[in-house]
Order: sequence, then structure tokens, then C-alpha cells
Amino acid sequence: METGKSNRQETLAKLFAKLRPTEEELAKLKAVEEDPIAFAHMVGEIDRKYKVRSLETLRSDKKLFNAQASYPVNINETRANPLPIQSGFGIIGQLAASNQLACDCLVPFKFTGLIAYNAMSGPNQFEVARGMLGALRLGADEYQVFNPGDTTGKTRVHFFGQLCITFAAQIPQAGRWCLIHPSGILRIRGHSRVVGHGNMTTSYDAKVWFDYYQFLYIGFTAIEESGGDIHYNGTRSGDHKEYFCADRFLPPRYIFFDVPDAGELLELMMLIEVDAAANKDGLALGVIDQFGFLANYTDEYDTFVVKAL
Repeated sequence: METGKSNRQETLAKLFAKLRPTEEELAKLKAVEEDPIAFAHMVGEIDRKYKVRSLETLRSDKKLFNAQASYPVNINETRANPLPIQSGFGIIGQLAASNQLACDCLVPFKFTGLIAYNAMSGPNQFEVARGMLGALRLGADEYQVFNPGDTTGKTRVHFFGQLCITFAAQIPQAGRWCLIHPSGILRIRGHSRVVGHGNMTTSYDAKVWFDYYQFLYIGFTAIEESGGDIHYNGTRSGDHKEYFCADRFLPPRYIFFDVPDAGELLELMMLIEVDAAANKDGLALGVIDQFGFLANYTDEYDTFVVKAL
């Protein structure tokens, strides 16, 4: 899966480039730091441009978006009519009965691991650990992006980090295929801390954003994308700590897609990005406490990819 890993890093880098201030924008901001009015005006423009991170920012092709690919869970809600939970084999049986599947080629769609990227601390996990298929924070320095604000000037410096859970399958034949999508409650819980030493008339000394994205790719081609911002915390002055719960429910479903060439990698990426930004007077911390599925065994959420007619 090394090729898949490098493909994933390249794909994500291109996607997230549209969600962050550019080097040119930050350089212009740095150049007007000594002019309070111009600095405040430019900070406001950049914040308005990037403070809401949605997939509409990433792509213009609305056909790729699926807002129902995952949706928030209210853990205190009791559903009067719960959604039916089906096994992968149960869904395959229904599709086969409706003459939509060839059923002559079935490929396991398996959990491949949780990996921390860039400024996000680990540990990486490739099996169930601590009762979680994914990340469950126990140590003080685990699964966090920490920006100590040890820079110069009033311009906030951004530290970016990601946690990515992946499921994948190598597709052996070109043609039309059907993915039985992994389903269940994906736990997304964490907290943030921001510290500032300015005053209410200055720009924010520290900000932290958390964003959840869900990507399904065959090679470099997007089959489906969903997600957006889930938590924000910021301060001009003071010391603020906030907790959040943004659990997602992945409903039982299936997805048809076309494979252009044999050997293509089908990959589902469930990703949290943390952006911790601080200037010389600030401190920003973003922590992931839980990100994953409750599980006893690594294969509990594995499914199948089936050749379609």
C-alpha cells in the first residue's frame, strides 16, 4: 500500500491547498504588521475567506458531493424508527437478487490503518488498540497539534495536522464495480485551547479549527466527497478551553463506480484536520480524544467490493 499512501498524500495536499491562506497572502499580511488599520483589514479579509471550510471550496462539480455520506449523531436522541442495519452479505444478496451484480469477483475492502500526518502527533495504529479501530488518546502528548506561539510579529503562523483512517482494496479488473460501504458510528471527539495576551481591539492571537472530511477515490478520481468544519475556538485575550463531540453516522449503503484499469486502488479516507494558528502573543492547541469505531477486532468494519454487470 506504499503507492496508495503516496497517492493519498499528493491528493490531500492538492485538496487542502484551497482551504488555507497562501504563502503570498501571508507574506502580504506580514508586510503590513506595523500598520494597525491595514493589518486589521487584511486579517478580516483572510478570516472571511477561510473561516468556513466546506467542500464547495474544494471543487465546482457538485455531482461529487454527498451530504448524506455521513451526518452528525445526537448521542442523546432515541430514534423512533431506527435505520435497518444490514450485513455486507445481506446487501450483496439483495443486489444479486435484483440482477445488478455479476458476483463472479468479490474483493475484501479492508481497514488499512490510522496515520498521523504533518504536525499531528501519533501513534499510528494498524489494528484495534484500546478498544478503538482508530485513535483513542491516553497519553498527554498523543493526537494533538500544538502551536506554542514562539514566532515573531502579530501574523498568526499555522500548524496543520491530520489523522486519516483508511479502508482500501486493489481492484483486479477494469469495469463496473459495487462497494458495500462500511457503516457504523464514527466517534469524533476532542478539545481545543487558545491563549492570547492582546486586548479586545487587536486581532486574534490564537485560533483553532477542526474539520472532518470523507473521501472515496479510485486512483486519483473522486467518487464521493463530503464533510466540512466541526469545531472552532479563538481568542484575542484570555485562556479558553472547549470540548466538542461531532460523532458521525455512516449509514448502510452501496456505491457503484467504474474502474478504468486493472490494479487501481479504491480508497476510503476518513480524515480529521486540525489547524492551530498563533502569533507571538498566542498559544493554540487542538487535541483529538477519540477518532474511530468501537471494536474488538480489526476486521469488524471490513466489507466487500463486488463486480457489477
